[in-house]
Amino acid sequence: MNYGVDRYKRPQKISLQEEKARQKSREEYLQSQVNMLWRTLPKREEEKTVAEARRYPSEPQENLLYFMEKNAPLLESWQREILRIVRKVSQYFYPQKQTQVMNEGWATFWHYTILNHLYDEGKVTERFMLEFLHSHTNVVFQPPYNSPWYSGYE
Repeated sequence: MNYGVDRYKRPQKISLQEEKARQKSREEYLQSQVNMLWRTLPKREEEKTVAEARRYPSEPQENLLYFMEKNAPLLESWQREILRIVRKVSQYFYPQKQTQVMNEGWATFWHYTILNHLYDEGKVTERFMLEFLHSHTNVVFQPPYNSPWYSGYE
């Protein structure tokens, strides 16, 4: 998974006037829902700890490079610029990774189909076909575990 890529379009930022109008309407709604009777009750300990343990960010972030670029407090401007460049390059090459997987799948399918057709017509020998099937099976096989030779993990 590439964490420097936006796969979904973000909504456009709204204008300052529209944002102020929305904030005003939210505040009016909240004020209309206030019931002063609830303020007289003492708060429980659970409510205090939940308020203190607020999550940042409030929602999971899809694009980690963008999040770090915008929210990291200790980054200098040149470091933010490097993050931005890496993020933009990742965004640019993301569709190519998807099409690469698709192209590899089609190449594997057609290679197998064409060689089987040649074998059926008698144009290749059984020895060649067995070598091909051995090679093809080794290429297509995906082990059910994390093999360091297959996935690169150690």
